[in-house]
Amino acid sequence: MSGKYPARLNLTDYLKGRRRGKLNPADYLDQMPLEEVTIAEALKQAGYTTGFVGKWHLGGKAYWPEHQGFDVNIGGCQSGMPRSYFWPKWRGNPPIEGRNGEYLTDKLTDESLIFLDANKDKPFFLYLSHYAVHTPLQAKKELVEKYKAKAADLPPAKGPRFIPEGKRQARQVQDHPVYAGMVQSVDESIGRVMRKLEELGLADNTVVIFMSDNGGLSTAEGSPTSNVPLRAGKGWLYEGGIREPMIIKWPGVVRPGSVCSEPIT
Repeated sequence: MSGKYPARLNLTDYLKGRRRGKLNPADYLDQMPLEEVTIAEALKQAGYTTGFVGKWHLGGKAYWPEHQGFDVNIGGCQSGMPRSYFWPKWRGNPPIEGRNGEYLTDKLTDESLIFLDANKDKPFFLYLSHYAVHTPLQAKKELVEKYKAKAADLPPAKGPRFIPEGKRQARQVQDHPVYAGMVQSVDESIGRVMRKLEELGLADNTVVIFMSDNGGLSTAEGSPTSNVPLRAGKGWLYEGGIREPMIIKWPGVVRPGSVCSEPIT
């Protein structure tokens, strides 16, 4: 968000999902300082309309997206995970209304498309930050059933499904139907955004960046995914924890199918 390494802002641990900590170590912040210039503030100054949709997790209400350069904030709050992925169980966390039974990933996508429609005739910056695939592990029923059937048809694993990683167990086989369903919902979301850009005639004039914030969760909270051949996953400093996808679509600048090996943060 700020273009700096987290340690530059005294952020060296994950942020608790509360507005203020009871006791914090010295020189440790649980929010992104307002004096830091965010990418949204820089683009807003350049004439862009800025919108944030989804997971913020960078401090209490005084530090929410609307105070960090975003004209629109939909669903961004201090929490790093939703109460549920289904309405009305997520009520209040995140702070966005839904329809009975609505899936959060779909709701955030709907709001993103509304933002694109509203700003199609002027420069815009949309930051769509899905809560998925963070816990709680919840997917739409039909997708869970789809991947249960697919998992049942998989050939037997050639090795163990889990191996020791410190005091934990790291998943080695991709066969978690709920996690797979959550991933598909995110994939469908990105597809909807891309189709909307095509529909609005903006696909060739828009930079699209897709990325994650850490490796897959392979050693905790159900260990739902595998990062093989990389070691370990989220929460570890091995490649499985710190190496993540980043895909850029920039017509006329980034050659399709090209690969860059430079490390970024």
